[in-house]
Amino acid sequence: MKKDIRNLSGLDHRIFLFIALAYTALATFLSLGSPGDVPIADGQQLDKVAHFLAYFVFTAIWFFYFYRINNPRPLLFALVFAIVYGILMEMLQGMMNVGRTADLYDSLANTLGALTAVFLVNMLRKRVKNQ
Repeated sequence: MKKDIRNLSGLDHRIFLFIALAYTALATFLSLGSPGDVPIADGQQLDKVAHFLAYFVFTAIWFFYFYRINNPRPLLFALVFAIVYGILMEMLQGMMNVGRTADLYDSLANTLGALTAVFLVNMLRKRVKNQ
């Protein structure tokens, strides 16, 4: 019998929406807060890893919400949303005077994190579907 990951959790879609919005609010605060208010990773490489992981989680969380509401293309919606959001955060960092600057490599790390999440979620979906 084939399984559907939608049945793996009894959680209502509103809980997924709450989690996604809370994570997005946290990401916005961390992205746009003044550097003194935000814990910053030491070193450039560690900063890029933090961006990668943050957008990996961001994409996965939004995927689960879009999936729970029966969006026909949940991975695509989550991916596009994560990439656009990440670029917007970098642009706002460059425009706002909070002691931060826009960084193309941060956007690249964000995008790679989102793409990796899509790849792994897609693999998981196929594996669960085939069981």
